[in-house]
Amino acid sequence: MLDFLGRRRNLLDAVVFSGGEPLSEPRLPQLIDAARALGLRIGLHTGGIYPARFAEVLPRLDWVGLDIKTTAPRYDALTGRRGSAAPVDACLDLLLRSHCAFECRTTWHPDWLPEPQLLALAQSLCSRGVKHYAIQAYRSAPGTLATALPSEATQHALAACFSSFSCR
Repeated sequence: MLDFLGRRRNLLDAVVFSGGEPLSEPRLPQLIDAARALGLRIGLHTGGIYPARFAEVLPRLDWVGLDIKTTAPRYDALTGRRGSAAPVDACLDLLLRSHCAFECRTTWHPDWLPEPQLLALAQSLCSRGVKHYAIQAYRSAPGTLATALPSEATQHALAACFSSFSCR
């Protein structure tokens, strides 16, 4: 990875650690430091399941995309893991206390998160101080087009909660 980035040093401004869950990689702090040594800004996509590891790398980051899957009471049912909302909540708390730029985003499917619950989630995030939020359309298979986005009324209500909001 570092050789690849080094060869493109003059073409790139940043690198985003993503895919699966980058915080599960034990060498992530060293990889971040090595990429930073190349003069790159650093981003991270995370599901927020490892708050201690997140706290370790957060001071090294310029931007974070934090996946918020659903409302806290529905997390366990969606993930199949008891207590799965707590680490995500802890990571969001860390972000809110940091100076790192970030967005929260939810991959949305109406069967998983009906629009009233999506609005409740957004209002909860807004009340905690989240400024940037995005809805990502669920895709059933690689290469398929998004099949559903929230209604226009819901999108307008979501946009009113945040400094920036997008559906993608």
